[in-house]
Parts: sequence; structure tokens; C-alpha cells
Amino acid sequence: ETIEYCAFYSATNLKNIKLSKNLKSIGEGAFAYSGIVNVIIPASVESIEKDAFASAYDIASVTFEDTSTWYINTGADFVFDVTDAGKNADFLRGAYSKYQWYKQ
Repeated sequence: ETIEYCAFYSATNLKNIKLSKNLKSIGEGAFAYSGIVNVIIPASVESIEKDAFASAYDIASVTFEDTSTWYINTGADFVFDVTDAGKNADFLRGAYSKYQWYKQ
């Protein structure tokens, strides 16, 4: 399963969402500019495409069920520690929103 490109783009009334345990990918711009506040990324998710949460200014917490090794594809992939839900939110909506995140 995939949340498609810009599926919830600018959905400012969207505050919470329960993601499927079968979800594999969150598409580009899926929640960009939305009103989402808290997200739990299921362990089944293998990639978060660029700008998935870009400028989702209300987002306060992104919790990863699987905190194993996640990478950010910046051209020189680097490992990102996803254990801090607040830091994840900051990075996914801001500085690192323009990059793909993935796990191996």
C-alpha cells in the first residue's frame, strides 16, 4: 500500500490519521501543508518520499514503530536516529523534508 502523491496536501482540517499496518510508502507531498498533529509510522513502512510532511506546521510528533536504521537520501545517504518523535517532526516538516527517507 502507498499513500499517493499529495493525497492530503493542504488538508488543514486533518489532525490525526491512523495509518494501515500494511503501508509500504508515504508518497511525495502526501501530508504537505496539512494540519496533521501526530503521526505513527507503522513498522511496515519502507520509504517516505520527499516533501511528504513539508510545511505541515502543526505536526508535533512523528513516532516510528520500527526504529531500526533509517537513511536520508541527500545525495550522500546518512543514517538518522528516529527515536525522538519531536525531532522527527522537525526534520520531516523542515530541513530534511526535501529528501527521501528509507530503511533497509
